[in-house]
Amino acid sequence: MRKIILALIVVVVVLCGCEEKEKEVWKAYVFPDKNNPAMNFFLNDYKSLDFCREAAEGKLKAMQIHASGTYECRKNCKEDESGRQICEQTYSRE
Repeated sequence: MRKIILALIVVVVVLCGCEEKEKEVWKAYVFPDKNNPAMNFFLNDYKSLDFCREAAEGKLKAMQIHASGTYECRKNCKEDESGRQICEQTYSRE
């Protein structure tokens, strides 16, 4: 009986370890003029939304455009056939 329980525990542990957690990649985009979304630049990739937000906020402050600018953090983006970014999630500061 102990061998069966031990075998079941091993199987459960192995199967749980096989599940791969989806990697999050957050891309930061800064918009110097929040009224002109066409004018923006890519800042960097980040491991979490918090890191993305901190970096974008810091860039706005460093550029002294915190009041007039804004940013977006976009999660796990892929380009479609037309070159547009399709993202799982988008966080906008407003």
